[in-house]
Formats: sequence, structure tokens, C-alpha cells
Amino acid sequence: MNFSSHEAFAAMDSDGDQNIDKEDLRQFFSRHCMYVPDKELCGLIERYDKNRDGKISYTEFAQEITPRCLLWVISIFTFTCSISFH
Repeated sequence: MNFSSHEAFAAMDSDGDQNIDKEDLRQFFSRHCMYVPDKELCGLIERYDKNRDGKISYTEFAQEITPRCLLWVISIFTFTCSISFH
């Protein structure tokens, strides 16, 4: 199964308005049987909302997760290569 940033974003965008806001996050966590206080939800929005409009766009979302995914792939590849050649 491949990771899709579009699918991950869509899973959190509960109202389908192409943005993730505090209510979208609350519903996402609730669907996964997790309670997250408002303060923490606001903190997540503040962390990823680069243009400070109170919601996370797909672009903001992708910019945050893509570098981490690429670094993870590179580190796994490097590790695998180092094992293969020793």
C-alpha cells in the first residue's frame, strides 16, 4: 500500500472544503476514538497554518509532510545500501 498525501489530507478534511480546520481535526480524532482538547487542536492549526488564515490548505499540509517522507525514504535507502555492501 502506497502513501498518498492527497488521501491523507482528504481523510482529515471532513467537510470537503479543501481545508483542514479545528472542527475537521476534532472529527478526525473522534472517528479514531481519540479526544484532543481545543488547546491542542489550536496548536496543530497554528503549527501547520503558514499563512495564518486559521486553516490548513493542502499546500501547507504537503509542504510539512513531504520533506519528512523524502528524508525517511533516503535514510532507509542509505541504511539498506550500507548493509548490502558490508
